[in-house]
Amino acid sequence: FFFQAEDGIRDSSVTGVQTCALPIFKDQTRDELLPKALLKSDRTTAVYLLQENVLAVGTTSETRAERFLEVLRAALGRLDTKPLAFERPLSELLVRIFSGDAPPKFAMGTECRMRDRAEARSSVRWQHVDLTQANVRRCIKDGMELTHLGLEFGGVMSGVLDANGAIGKFKLESLEEPPDDVAEEPLARFDAELALLGGTLRQLVAGLRQALGQE
Repeated sequence: FFFQAEDGIRDSSVTGVQTCALPIFKDQTRDELLPKALLKSDRTTAVYLLQENVLAVGTTSETRAERFLEVLRAALGRLDTKPLAFERPLSELLVRIFSGDAPPKFAMGTECRMRDRAEARSSVRWQHVDLTQANVRRCIKDGMELTHLGLEFGGVMSGVLDANGAIGKFKLESLEEPPDDVAEEPLARFDAELALLGGTLRQLVAGLRQALGQE
């Protein structure tokens, strides 16, 4: 989810990744703790885009995103946020991309979900298929509503965007695992991944604002 930080996040403790703090640990302690810190877990991650004043929270669950914001508010003392909004609804962008009228840098993927306008619980999902096929298009002509759409952006990321602004199955396409015979410092890789993620999200927010208008 994307959130607009209304007054910005000004606390110095969250203005950047404090990698400079690691050298104060003894090498042994760092080597023991760093692999554990990089393990996958159920933690919720987030990236704050300073220039855009946007907080990107890494979950598609509204409940989990709000719980993350509550913890962040407790740490900062105050944090006023609202969902990132545009002049036109995100559903309009989904339809444009699906209809072949995608804005610059956006391209349709191979997955979508639709629901019956009359019965919200009635839905259909298409995965790993050519969404230009007639039987897929027929669902829209029959009155179903497009709620999720797989997309690619700028050749650098892919995911499934829903009408509420959440992006599932987020993937950085240019991020590759190093060869087995190449040793890579975990911290250096983390810094590189963070820089790539931040730059990609900044471009994505700019693309969404250009396509839908900035509120």
